[in-house]
Amino acid sequence: MLDENVGGRLVQAFKTRSAAHAYIVVGERPYLPQLLAQCAQVVMCAANTACGSCESCAKVIHKNHQDVISIPADTVKNRITVADVAYLVDETYKRPVDNSKNRVFLINAADSVSGVGCEIWQNKLLKTLEEPSNGVYIFIAVTDAENLLLTVRSRCQVLKQSKSTFPRASRMALSI
Repeated sequence: MLDENVGGRLVQAFKTRSAAHAYIVVGERPYLPQLLAQCAQVVMCAANTACGSCESCAKVIHKNHQDVISIPADTVKNRITVADVAYLVDETYKRPVDNSKNRVFLINAADSVSGVGCEIWQNKLLKTLEEPSNGVYIFIAVTDAENLLLTVRSRCQVLKQSKSTFPRASRMALSI
């Protein structure tokens, strides 16, 4: 089920041809990977609806779509590095490789928007956010958009997780 405010609004943006190239996805930490996956599925879906039945949707669901790239690369430390962003920037100039017209970059920044190096990777990303290549979509997931640099926030549309998307009991269980 698509989150109404994240996946639903993204579907609507593609339907009206008003999709932006960069988004900040704000949600609860445990759901950020799922919200990012929804974004990738909408962008890569042949109908931009996250149908779940086309080949592209299946590849995104099974995490083997070559044009969907997740950052950070180090899932153990779960921190974004300058090398991660340098890789992302380089990849944005490449053409899609998996029978697609788009490339999607999913950045789970929940653990990387504060502390040493957080401003460096965000500043490195700015040029790409300002002048994206055609068919490139960047999604930055955070628990609070205010933790991102103002210059990053000003170049992105914001999608906020719906409170009704995930069952109340699940949200309560995760907060205990």
